[in-house]
Formats: sequence, C-alpha cells, structure tokens
Amino acid sequence: MKVVNTWHSSTAIQGRIELNRGRVLRVKLNMPQDKIEILDVKTSFFRLHGFSENIQRMLDKEEKTINVCSGSRLAKVTGLELCVDVSYVNASLVEHAPYFPFTGPFDMEVSLNKRDKHSGYNMLAKRSESKTASTIQFAFDTPGSSIDRTLAFDLSVNYKKKQVDMSFVSPWKNIAVKGKQIYFLSN
Repeated sequence: MKVVNTWHSSTAIQGRIELNRGRVLRVKLNMPQDKIEILDVKTSFFRLHGFSENIQRMLDKEEKTINVCSGSRLAKVTGLELCVDVSYVNASLVEHAPYFPFTGPFDMEVSLNKRDKHSGYNMLAKRSESKTASTIQFAFDTPGSSIDRTLAFDLSVNYKKKQVDMSFVSPWKNIAVKGKQIYFLSN
C-alpha cells in the first residue's frame, strides 16, 4: 500500500505598501488571476503489485462532498468569493473501519474567486496636523470594477476659523457635515 499526500498553493497578488513618516499609508493590491488557490490538499491510496501501482478506493461508498461559498453579499462588497470544497470518506458508521486519514481518498480546496472585473484594491489613510488645522482622510476603492465600492471619509478641523468639516462617501449614502463656532460666552 502506498499513500500519497499532496499540498499545493497557487496565489498571485502583487502589492505595494507605502508608509510616509507615520502620516500617510497607501496600500495597492493587484489581483491578476480570477482564481487564487489558497490551499489544495489531496490524499490518494495505491495498491502496489510488483512494479505496478493501481488506485485503491478504500471505503468509497461512504464518500461525502461538501461545497460551501461565502455568497453574494461578500462578493458584492469585496468583489471576491471564498469557497471551500471538501470530499472525504465518512467511515464513522462502518464497523471495524480504519481511522482517518486511512479511510479513503481526501480532497480539500480553499479558493478565492474574483466575482467582478476589478484589478485590485487601493487604500489611503492620511493624517496631517499643524497649529491651525488637523485633517484625517481614509479612502478605499476597487479600480475597474463594475460595482461602485468607493468608500471615503474626510474630517478637517480648522482651529483658527473654529470650523469642522466632515464628509462620508459610499455607494449607499453620502453625508456632509459642516460646523462653525459663531459665538462663545465666557464666565
């Protein structure tokens, strides 16, 4: 008897992370492939006879298959779908069966599938301060996508003018808030 166990991964992500003096963080991730094989595990059994090898199916009548994917919500928000496919022999109800992994063939694949035509992900986080103003920015986007996933948040405080500006942009809602101190009573 010969047992062959194969582990395989085929991931391709190109990226760039830029941190500028702790004030600006830029992240750019490109996904050139439509499918990223995070992990692929296979176990096979062979019967040896002389110089020949024949596949030994073991307890294949009890073979179970499970296919689970993250679904359309995650795909709509991120443009990605995470899937897990598992095939194994369930020998728990078979009397005198061997213990796993010797029950029979085992296959498991974990993959990340693009569900949009976007090329990748862009993120920006920025903070700046001076004696007269403070600014915070955050932005996220999937360039080239068919679905708008742009998220942006900006907050600026002008101490000299005693003014606050805030904006939030998303595919679902846009919000803008402006505030200014006009009059201040002191005791």
